[in-house]
Amino acid sequence: MLLDKKLQKDERPLAPGDPLSPGTPEGPASPGIPGVPGTPALPLSPILPSGPGSPLSPFCPTK
Repeated sequence: MLLDKKLQKDERPLAPGDPLSPGTPEGPASPGIPGVPGTPALPLSPILPSGPGSPLSPFCPTK
């Protein structure tokens, strides 16, 4: 249990809101729902909102 807590604590500063972040029990990895347990950052991640070419994607606004 201690090892698990240490791993989760390390993941928080490493990738908060990153699409690769699996999310922690508190849900800090999720920028949209920071209260849901184990919330993945993928569905609400600004990096991959709906795929390339999406109007919500800041990386490909006109592609």
